[in-house]
Amino acid sequence: MSLSRRKALRPGGHPGVRAVLTQPAGQGNLLQAAVKLPLSLALDPENAEVLCDYAEGQKDDPQCPQGSIVGRAIARTPILDRPLTGPVYFTRHVRMTASGRQVRTLPALTIQLRGEVALNLRATSSVWRGGTLVATFAGVPDAPVSRFELRLDGGRNGILAVNGRPCRRPKRQIADVELDGHNGKRADRGVRITLPCRKAR
Repeated sequence: MSLSRRKALRPGGHPGVRAVLTQPAGQGNLLQAAVKLPLSLALDPENAEVLCDYAEGQKDDPQCPQGSIVGRAIARTPILDRPLTGPVYFTRHVRMTASGRQVRTLPALTIQLRGEVALNLRATSSVWRGGTLVATFAGVPDAPVSRFELRLDGGRNGILAVNGRPCRRPKRQIADVELDGHNGKRADRGVRITLPCRKAR
């Protein structure tokens, strides 16, 4: 995982994000991935140009405005000849309570992957105790994924904002990643985030 736009690494700045997941052959297929970002990164839903109305579990393709695109993604699998690619939409997220009432929560990401097959991948957002932002990709299809790359734009419509000055403590910029497989196995690890900080003289 890495951040881009060095001048955005200041309080309130909106850096770009690049995250890459690779997996060698022979391992269990991924079912779910939860990424806990460091406290230096927070969600800024007000900064996006517009939110897309795409409900969780919706079967048809997202019909989202151009302004709701916040990045792009590409997925490679050995069972297809060509990679799946597509835009990343910033979408409203509504959940149902036990009484059947709709509650609006933090926006989600909807990734419209297209190629030899069509797949709409969704990542929900939540905030854990202490203010940690968590993105969860649940219900990943039971298929091998050799490489998945997600890029989120920074700048004017960037959806992640900087808290503090991460370049002052670059070694603390670690994302906690929890991976669950379709085979019931789990792998947790800390991933250091690469920052485009100015090098000390």
